Amino acid sequence: MRIAATISRILAWGIVLQVSVNTVAQPTSLEEVRQSVQSDLEQSLLTLATVREEIAAEKIPLISELNSTEGEIRELRREAARLQSVRDSRELSLIDLTASIQAWESENLYILNLLDEYANRFQSNLKISEIATHSEVTEAYRESSNAPSGLAAVDAQLSIVNAGMDRVRSAFGGSQYQGDIATQDGSLRGGTFTRFGPLVYFISDDRELGGIESAEEGLYARILNLGDELEPITQLTNGILVELPADVSEGVVAQISESRDNLYSQISRGGIWILPILFFAVLALSISIYKAAQILRITLPTTEQVRGVLNKLRQSEPEEAAKLAANLPAPVGPMLVAGVNNSTESPQLLEEILYENILETRPTLNRLLPVIATTAAVAPLLGLLGTVTGMINTFNLIAIFGTGDSRLLSSGISEALITTEFGLIVAIPALLIHALLSRRIKSILGDMEKFALIFTNGLSVPDGAGNHE
Repeated sequence: MRIAATISRILAWGIVLQVSVNTVAQPTSLEEVRQSVQSDLEQSLLTLATVREEIAAEKIPLISELNSTEGEIRELRREAARLQSVRDSRELSLIDLTASIQAWESENLYILNLLDEYANRFQSNLKISEIATHSEVTEAYRESSNAPSGLAAVDAQLSIVNAGMDRVRSAFGGSQYQGDIATQDGSLRGGTFTRFGPLVYFISDDRELGGIESAEEGLYARILNLGDELEPITQLTNGILVELPADVSEGVVAQISESRDNLYSQISRGGIWILPILFFAVLALSISIYKAAQILRITLPTTEQVRGVLNKLRQSEPEEAAKLAANLPAPVGPMLVAGVNNSTESPQLLEEILYENILETRPTLNRLLPVIATTAAVAPLLGLLGTVTGMINTFNLIAIFGTGDSRLLSSGISEALITTEFGLIVAIPALLIHALLSRRIKSILGDMEKFALIFTNGLSVPDGAGNHE
């Protein structure tokens, strides 16, 4: 307020000074004007000094008040910072608490899932014969899964965990319980199950049926029958230490061995096209045996024996030459006999006679070989035809029953694969046998041509010149 009053005074003096200046323009004396201005100036300087003193007097308290206000502001800022820190700390604590709660909830859910998984595995790992023994806890678990409160489910899960621990402890020391098994004829037989580790042995009450419990699924347990080896299981049931047969695969090996097809079962599932394949197989096998016996019996003479016949002819002993030729094994022997009988003919005619004999021998040796070649070509085609018909049957079953049960499709797929398998089994040996027999026949005919040339050339050259080939 004092500063405002001082400013008002300065403005008033300015107005007075303006008025004084304006009066200068009026017709007054210069001295009077100078004195008036001098007086006004002095008065203004006095006023200015007074104002400055008042300002200086008021400046000190204002500065103190300003410093005090700034101190209060700094204090308020520190308080605000402290409160902000407290607020941030509370928010961080709330966030940490929320995160901890979420972590506890996640851990709790994880543990519940583990318990639930263990309960499910416990039920699935039970032997069929053990289901009745643990039915109480498993049934309580199934009922608790639909309960609105989670505590009942946890209690049921913990009960299953305890049952599982008891089951493990009893497995190490062995346990016994009563139950029924399903026999091969579908009847039920009661008896005692003795569990020792992963193996469960069964002996009927009348001690006439026993074995190892199979892993096969069903409403009732099934056993792998051990035949007459029941005495060890009986002694085990009575608490006697004995050596027992074991099946570490839990019946899988036995099931695989039982499911393996024999030749008759494969043929019965091969469909109609397996019959012509088997017919060609039997036909080709019979012919192969016959031709192999026929061709392997053929023995070829040596070059020295052929030259012995030539020497007799050169010595003008055709009867002795004919006897030597007749003693040689067929088909070379009959060919040389014809050559000896026509040795007086011209070389060209003699060569034609010998070649005619070779031509007569060739069909005899090659007879029935085309049947083997035909078998090698037809068998894969019949197998392919069986594959097509088998796949058609499979797709017909899919159209009727869908693909839900793959066992319904096994008949068509079996027919397709078995016919292909038998077609290749018949074709490959037939092809090899045909190639071997044909090669042997070509070798025999080639040797006959060689001996024919030796005989013809031996008659055409002078004595001593035909002793080398």
